[in-house]
Amino acid sequence: MTSKNVLREMDSIPPKKNGDFAFLLHLIKSLKSEGKSCIFLPLGVLFRGNVEAEIRKQIIKKNYIKAINGLPPNLFQGTVNYELVKN
Repeated sequence: MTSKNVLREMDSIPPKKNGDFAFLLHLIKSLKSEGKSCIFLPLGVLFRGNVEAEIRKQIIKKNYIKAINGLPPNLFQGTVNYELVKN
């Protein structure tokens, strides 16, 4: 299964009001089949419910994420970010 099919594989569509998961899915889809990426997203991505929770479960189930690393506060102008690393 290649990363090009990632959007078709998802059962849920990211909400229009928040583009975090649309951005993440776009980056995963843009990678070559053996590609790797390091993506920084806000902390809220890990805790939002509803459709975003379903997308998060699907991404984890399909092994698109290898690790999630918490970064210290104020590293990026007063924000707390998490690093998501694709397989």
